[in-house]
Parts: sequence; structure tokens; C-alpha cells
Amino acid sequence: MDGVLYNAAINGLSDHNLFVNVDKNRSHDQNNTILHIAAKSGNLQQHNIKEDHLLHFLYKQNNEGNTSLHIAAKLGHLDTIKILVEMARKTDVEQNKKLLTMENNEKDTALHEAVRHNHLEVVKLLIEEDPNLAFLVNGEGDSPLFMAVDRCFRQALTLEQADDFGWTPLHYAAHIGNEKLVEGFLKKDSKSLPFSRNKEGMSALHIAAKKGHNAVMKVLMKRCPEVCELLDNNGRTALHIAVESRDEMAVKFFLERAMAFQDLINLKDKKGNTALHVAATIGDFHILKSLTNDSRIDKGATNKDKETFVDMILSNKELQDTEMLKIMVNLEIEIVLPPRSEQKVDTRKTNEAESKEKKKDKIQIEEDEAGCKQQTNEAESKEKKKDEIQA
Repeated sequence: MDGVLYNAAINGLSDHNLFVNVDKNRSHDQNNTILHIAAKSGNLQQHNIKEDHLLHFLYKQNNEGNTSLHIAAKLGHLDTIKILVEMARKTDVEQNKKLLTMENNEKDTALHEAVRHNHLEVVKLLIEEDPNLAFLVNGEGDSPLFMAVDRCFRQALTLEQADDFGWTPLHYAAHIGNEKLVEGFLKKDSKSLPFSRNKEGMSALHIAAKKGHNAVMKVLMKRCPEVCELLDNNGRTALHIAVESRDEMAVKFFLERAMAFQDLINLKDKKGNTALHVAATIGDFHILKSLTNDSRIDKGATNKDKETFVDMILSNKELQDTEMLKIMVNLEIEIVLPPRSEQKVDTRKTNEAESKEKKKDKIQIEEDEAGCKQQTNEAESKEKKKDEIQA
């Protein structure tokens, strides 16, 4: 690549005419394209988004397998990353995802690079574009989320320090399901850290229950049994969350193995719903079965709308009639009729109504018969007079 072209790329690809036919122009050592160089400088311009001839450079990789997005993420050039992502969107949604998930020779995505070099704003931007990026594993088996938590742990930062969402390192460790990391955090602080809650009021136990990470739940309950008493902003226990997430194994964990949770299985949230009510709302048969088979579950509990779990199943508009019937039959639930006293009242009212109707009909018949008889008598009288006149 000649010096004029290289310098133009460094300055942000401002001269359009220089870059129309430069497909094969690459730097000598790193095999960088003009877009790699522009990304390195951080001088990519907003007007470049409209230049279609630059689009195919987005997916070009240099000798290290890095795209221009990898380089910008590594160096923390937030504005350049915004432009590159916007350029990728011009192709289609899938291509945008492709750019974000492209790996270099170390199997690192751009997000791995941003996390590794502590560029928090870049990390936020990339995760907003595609939340699943946080879980992609590189060649060493590390996801960006794990790297973020692990770096926080190794750098001995304040474990109670929360981010903008109220998440502490323990929350993130519970989210990714790394029980060893959770155990390590709790060894350093088991008095206050387990009780920290994010902005939704969720503890690490709530988060582990939501993701179905039983090993993490076991560590949390063993190290700090009282954590099971924590409620989120809606007054929900970790069991409520496990049910809502349709995680049968997590539900069974709380019912069968968490002794400290035994007096909380019928606890009601702010709407008066127990975990059984929540199960009825989502209509998951297997979770309903697990709960109703447990003799400790209060099957007659009512919420603030005076509804039992059966009422909620019957009023669940998301359930098809066949699904509802299957649930009711398999759970051996009978649709209870009104009490006998109410049935008698209804029957008496019905009989009275029928009696009145019969009387009304009888009177009508008698009136009709009387009318007919009168008409017959009048006809006979007229006929008699006619005969007398003729005689």
C-alpha cells in the first residue's frame, strides 16, 4: 500500500476517489486493509457509512484474523465502532450479527477484546447490539462475561461495587453459572455480599434460579442459608422466579433439597400469588405436577383477586381447551360445582318460575275455552231465531 493511500486511510478515508479500486491494496506486514487502518486511527467518518464500496472491507481479516471491528474494540474507539456497526446494518440483520460474532485466530470476538482491554463503553454498546455475545467462548474456553467477572476477582476490586444495573461480581458469577467463582467470592465475603440485590431487587440466588444453575444455588444455600429469605421488588422468592422461568430442576431443588426454604414454599408475592399460582399462569404441566404432588403446598391458597390456582388455570387465555383439559385430567383436578344449598335455592327458584308459567298457561286456556263457548252459544242463538222467522 503506497504512502498516499495509507495516510488517507489514517485520516479517515475522506478522499472518496482514492479508495474506489483498492481491493488488493494491503499493508505489507499485517495485511491490513484501508478499513483496518482507519479503525486503528479512530478517524473513521460518519459519511463513510454511505459509501457502499467500503462495505466488503468490513469482513476482511488481517494476518491475526482481526477485522476492523476487532481493532477498534481493542483500542476503545467507540465512535468508530458505532460507524462500523451501522455500516454492517446496511447489508442485513444477519450480516450485522456475523460481523459481531467473527473470530480472530485466537477465537476472540470484538467483545472479548473490549473486555480484555477494559473498554466499558464499547462492551455496553456491543452487548446492546447482541446480548448473546457475552456467552461466546474463545479458544481458551472463556466467555466475555466470565472474563469480566474473573478480571474483577483477580484485580481484587470491591466485591460489593455494583454497575449501573445494580449487578455485583457475584450476580454475574451466578448468571454464568460458575460455582467455583461464586465460592471464591463468598470465601472473601459471606456476610453482606450474598444479600446484595440489583435494581430489580434480585439476589444472586434469584438470578441462579432464573438461569437454572443448581450448582450455584447449592453453593449459595450452603454458605449462606438465609439468602433464601430475600424477596425481589415484586415480593417474589427464588422459587417464584424458578417457576416463572419454567425450570423444573430448579423448582425441585427448592422443594427437595433446600431445607432452609421449607417454610417459604407457600409465601405470597405482592399480588398474593404463591409459586403454585405462577405455575398456573404459565400453564406448565410438569411444574404444576411437581408442586401439586408436594403435600406441603397449599392448594387452596387464594391471591388478592380471591383466585385459587385452579381458577387461574381455567381463566388462562393462553391455554387451548385441549391443553387445559390435559392439565386438569392429569392433575386429577375436579371442577367443583356450587354447594348443595346454592343448588337447592336455584332449584326452588326454577320450580317457582315453572309453577307460575303453568298457572299462566292454565288461565289462558280457560279464557280461550270460555271465549269459544260464548261464540258457539251466540251462533246457536242466531240459527234458532232464523228458523223461527222462516216458520
